[in-house]
Amino acid sequence: KSAPMTITTDVLVTGSFPISFADPVFCIFGPLKVLAHNLSTSRLICPTPINMSPNAISTDVSLTLAFGEELFSLKSSFRFYKIPELFAISPSRGSVNGENLITITGNYFDLQAESPVCVFRSYNHTIKVVAANLTTSTSLVCFAPSVPEVGAWSVAVSLNGVDYPNSNYLTYDFFVAPTIQSIYPPLIPSNSKGDIVISLDISSWSIPDLHCLINGVIASGRWLTENELECQFQSFSSDILAGVTLPQAKLTLLNSVPIKIVEIDAIFPAHISLGVRKILKISVANFSFHPDDEPNLVCKLNGISFEVTVGNDSLLCSVLAWQVGPVQLSIEYYGVELYVSSSVASPIVYP
Repeated sequence: KSAPMTITTDVLVTGSFPISFADPVFCIFGPLKVLAHNLSTSRLICPTPINMSPNAISTDVSLTLAFGEELFSLKSSFRFYKIPELFAISPSRGSVNGENLITITGNYFDLQAESPVCVFRSYNHTIKVVAANLTTSTSLVCFAPSVPEVGAWSVAVSLNGVDYPNSNYLTYDFFVAPTIQSIYPPLIPSNSKGDIVISLDISSWSIPDLHCLINGVIASGRWLTENELECQFQSFSSDILAGVTLPQAKLTLLNSVPIKIVEIDAIFPAHISLGVRKILKISVANFSFHPDDEPNLVCKLNGISFEVTVGNDSLLCSVLAWQVGPVQLSIEYYGVELYVSSSVASPIVYP
């Protein structure tokens, strides 16, 4: 029901036609007459004339079919529009999985367009077409499709779902989105500052502008290796959801398992004897430890390290005290000291 003004488009017209195949059939678009082809009693093709109102942005005309002396006017008008110009696309890159909302700015976006679409074409001519929504006469939005190939794809706009002879094409770069393999440490102290290392299945050379995302906020970070991103966190008192983001591509990946906030909330017994090995039971709020964590756990008594065993609901530390009086007790996990609440008394060593 519409076509660009400056190129020819084949318009399919269906119905019941009195065709004798002896006389030519004409399609009359407003004041211009063109010869129809591919005739049958139920369908024909009308090629649109070129330069219909070339100075107008859009125009509506009547469409009449001429079978010899008989004229048949279509009930609806036919619309000619100026070919859109494309200026910019944002974001200009995204995952091959698609679903990225893209904004295209330009000129001559006819708000009465019947079937606006975005057309993505790869270097080997694979084509993906997605519906577009015209927001103004100078902008539209569409979702990037899922595609089978990485790399730069050309992007065009069609206002009738068929023709896309844009005066210029834009480019959208598709890449394979990274997957988070692991985040460590999976537990951090309450109200502390430190670093989280996120391991990805993709090299930093593939997507160098990845950023850390901590609880939905972009955080500073740096690449430790080609697939390990170190992220800084500060003063959280509740669980952290950590991941990576690519702001330019509006891509966000979050870890499915939150990093837990833990703190020591009780130590038993409160008294231990000098020079006698004793097992301290250390209760930890938000307990999430597993026996597999034992190699990464250290119990320290006045700076001296002791082994830690993971119990059902607490950490068990076998200590030996060599100094009388209150002692300084701490638990280190992946080298990070777990917070000991000020309300929790450290054990006292008696002779």
